[in-house]
Amino acid sequence: MATDKIKILVAVHKAGDVIHDEIYTPIHVGKANAGIDLGWMGDDTGDNISAKNQNYCELTAVYWAWKNLKDVDYVGLCHYRRFLDLTATHKYHINTFVTVDEMQKHTDIDFRLLRRYDAIVSLPLVGILSLKGSYCLSHISEDYAALDAAVKKLYPDYYPDFVKVMDYNNQYSFGNIMVTRKEIFDDYAKWLFDILFEVEKNVKISAYPYQSRVFGFMSERLMNVYLYHNKLKVLRRPVLSAADGRNVSVFRDFCNRTVRNIVFRVNNYILK
Repeated sequence: MATDKIKILVAVHKAGDVIHDEIYTPIHVGKANAGIDLGWMGDDTGDNISAKNQNYCELTAVYWAWKNLKDVDYVGLCHYRRFLDLTATHKYHINTFVTVDEMQKHTDIDFRLLRRYDAIVSLPLVGILSLKGSYCLSHISEDYAALDAAVKKLYPDYYPDFVKVMDYNNQYSFGNIMVTRKEIFDDYAKWLFDILFEVEKNVKISAYPYQSRVFGFMSERLMNVYLYHNKLKVLRRPVLSAADGRNVSVFRDFCNRTVRNIVFRVNNYILK
């Protein structure tokens, strides 16, 4: 592994402590419209879509890496407070909140994993509905129809697996968090942005800030289609979300309330 080069971009959008070293490289996403300089490399250099960050979320970093990151063997993405547990000890077995201090202990990488698997992604979230059903419930169903049409038009060979993953599966790896070989990353990025740029031509971006993140939401589902269709050897590892120690229990309570709210909404949806 000593001769292999790996770069994991850490998507950052506001000031604060950020883990960084020779592997983990912070990138200020949406810098083109930010109006501030966080002191980190921005996604607004070279060939970029930084100005689209409101709609593409962390994908502006994915696009930047695809177009501008050279001379690396492995590339990945995480968030400024969401990291894959890539350690050899594998202490955690679920996606969980940890203290900032605990997060610092889990940035070491077991490099054997990179050679053993084609891609390492986050442990999946498990829903009650299919990916299609949950998307249409939580977001805008007309946007999903545009996504369906784009895949069928541009990548008909993917379409049967798109339907299989979206219509009959209720699990997906979230956050666009991934580490993989650069050639796989580049192929995935081309496929992904071909589809999303086609969808962008055919949807009206919602005025509501949450729903305006439409392409970020779509990509979280599409990554699972790509992995499945290409029969990649995938390792799913926990995502550790860092919070101040006093806030960890608060975050966990919030997540529990969120799950209860989703169950309530789904029950109402089914009864309609």
